[in-house]
Amino acid sequence: MTCGDDTKIILTGFEPFGGMDKNPSWDGVSLVPDTISNNKGEQISVIKLRLPVVFSGAFELLKDKIISVRPSCVICTGLAASRSDITPEVIAVNVMSGRIADNSGFRPDWEKIDPCGPDGLFSTLPYREMVSAVNALGISSSLSFSAGTFVCNDLFYRLMKYAVTEDNARQFKAGFIHVPDIDPGLIAKALCECVRTVSSLPTALLPKS
Repeated sequence: MTCGDDTKIILTGFEPFGGMDKNPSWDGVSLVPDTISNNKGEQISVIKLRLPVVFSGAFELLKDKIISVRPSCVICTGLAASRSDITPEVIAVNVMSGRIADNSGFRPDWEKIDPCGPDGLFSTLPYREMVSAVNALGISSSLSFSAGTFVCNDLFYRLMKYAVTEDNARQFKAGFIHVPDIDPGLIAKALCECVRTVSSLPTALLPKS
């Protein structure tokens, strides 16, 4: 069971970073319809949120939205420019480190996100079913077991800790999807299918928190 509204899903993407003038994660998210019909004929409201590429700050903004919306699921996305597939992430790791600084100028060097937290936290999204559903559309998708150590992983880890370990009364399904630098329309199409998949599956078939 979740405490959130089963008809609401928060979907996030990131602002540009590293000198880029766009970020395909937000470009794709912005094209996702505000309402999606899932495989059970239910209407799912999609609340979209553009996040800053800032360690900790991205999650704080997301947390405020979660508190106000009370969704049943949160799906965050970010850019993995070196990949060619839509890649749902399986696990977030308790490390933050940057090859470049974030958009606030902060550049951690192999630091713990949470000194007292677990080394890793698993996504509670139906990531295998998402991969199958996106591949069925003719869009390449595969699982990823590393979200890196930059802001994407930082957001993913903090989100999972908030969703799973801090207060069971606040529990909701959550996870992260990396997208490649491809046509935003294809990204949006894949994300729509991911929303349909997570909102169509019975709770019993979802990964355990």
